[in-house]
Amino acid sequence: YNVTSVIPFTYQIILGIDAVYALIAAAFLVQMIRVETESFYRTKAILLLLGWLIIVFAQFLLLSVQLSVITPVISLLGMSMMAFSILRQPPS
Repeated sequence: YNVTSVIPFTYQIILGIDAVYALIAAAFLVQMIRVETESFYRTKAILLLLGWLIIVFAQFLLLSVQLSVITPVISLLGMSMMAFSILRQPPS
């Protein structure tokens, strides 16, 4: 074993753990969407879920050297969507 062969494998394991965590969190968001009856909060949860999944997708792009260049842009899109969802005010 040398260090250069272990680092990519270790990174893949860490990314796999992160993916499992993200899928569990997404499952909770999906459950929240299913239970919610008010359309405002349902839309808010859907936007949170989409932003979350976009960020997870951006992390998977780091596995490809060519696609890792666009990872910050895609992550920013997901974070913006989540921020919009969080900052949205209910109708009065």
